[in-house]
Amino acid sequence: RGLPPPQLAELCTCLIATVCDRVTAGHEQAGHLAVYAKDVRFCAWRWPVGEARGNKQSAITQAILTSFTFMPMPKLLAAPGSEDDWSHLFGGVAGEEGLRASYADFQRELRALADDFDAYNA
Repeated sequence: RGLPPPQLAELCTCLIATVCDRVTAGHEQAGHLAVYAKDVRFCAWRWPVGEARGNKQSAITQAILTSFTFMPMPKLLAAPGSEDDWSHLFGGVAGEEGLRASYADFQRELRALADDFDAYNA
């Protein structure tokens, strides 16, 4: 409310980019903690004051969080028409053509960035 359209657009862009990162790269990274989080005696994320290890509540909290993050997450970079292609989300909404074009631009730029990273790491 009250933000000028350019600032609102920038804010929305940052929010969408952050959400995309969290549901893909962030969860993929956090998902590799599952093997450590299985046993609260070995790797507790929280210890009650004065205790040597986590308690049952910590174990349940860890198990719930881990169960939601250990699965592979959607990929950001996708070949057109692949199962990882998110362009179907824009079907039937206002501005569909512009959204699809923006998504295609994003995919091209992301592919170029991935190619740069691959070249750097080669």
